[in-house]
Amino acid sequence: MVFKKGNQFGKNKKGTHPKSEFKSGKNHPFWRGGRHKTNNGYIFVLVKNHPNAINFNGSFYILEHRLVMEKKLKRYLTKNEFVHHRNGIKDDNRIENLELVTKNIHLGKVVCPYCKKEFKIR
Repeated sequence: MVFKKGNQFGKNKKGTHPKSEFKSGKNHPFWRGGRHKTNNGYIFVLVKNHPNAINFNGSFYILEHRLVMEKKLKRYLTKNEFVHHRNGIKDDNRIENLELVTKNIHLGKVVCPYCKKEFKIR
């Protein structure tokens, strides 16, 4: 088997892909619309210029259910306001499934008045 020196397997001399092969955002083959589902079921959305966005490796994300509630209220949520999923399904972010609660109501052991599930908030 004979190997050629230089540009093998689409790589340049330094072993990296040429700039023309780099793709990001909408041009990347794994682009999912700027949405990311976490292991615990919540959905993060890529946003620009949001005061409450969380920085993940240079990209800014916010929880989708908070974004939906902010759009409904036409204002940003404060840090002591939480959005509760009435049916307990964390990726069901329809406005009719979301309820705005304050920190002192939403901490500790809580029973949802709609789904009757009991859960603990830290």
